[in-house]
Amino acid sequence: MDDYSSVKPGMLVAVHCEEKEGRPFIGEVVEKNDDGDIKVQWLKGSWKGIWRHWVVKKQKYTSHIPVKSLILWDFSLTSKGKLKAKTIVELKEKYEELDEQAKNC
Repeated sequence: MDDYSSVKPGMLVAVHCEEKEGRPFIGEVVEKNDDGDIKVQWLKGSWKGIWRHWVVKKQKYTSHIPVKSLILWDFSLTSKGKLKAKTIVELKEKYEELDEQAKNC
């Protein structure tokens, strides 16, 4: 069982959902509630591309998600706004593991 107590506002987080298209799902924690939810400000990018805040109708795109959907947190982007190579490897391994678990259920 993961310990989410270290998740704090300002941290980058990677989120798991069953949808494979669009992975990875990256956001920045805006706030953390005591009820197990967090508010994230989504970023838009790709495995090898640049990540920027996702803006919809001139507003940053945010949503509330369960903290239990996090698969990685407290990582950073490169100075050029890209995922670091070690983060890519770790995220791909986690997605693969979770996809395999879902297949076996």
